Amino acid sequence: MTVEYNRFGKKKLAMIWLTHEDPEARSEELDDLIGKLKAEKCTVIVYRSGDKDLAVYTKALIKQNL
Repeated sequence: MTVEYNRFGKKKLAMIWLTHEDPEARSEELDDLIGKLKAEKCTVIVYRSGDKDLAVYTKALIKQNL
C-alpha cells in the first residue's frame, strides 16, 4: 500500500494506491487509515489495480479515444 499526499490550494488530497497483491485482509488497516486522513480534513481517493494485462487494456483505451 502506497499513500501520496498533495495540496490543491487549501484542499488536501490523499491518494492510496493498492496493488492486486495487497490482501483484502488489510481492509481493517485501510479503514483505519482512511479514518485518520478524513480526521485531518483530507479528501481520500483509493486506487485499486486489477490483475489484467495493463498493456492490452491501455492500448484498447487509446484506440477508443482516437
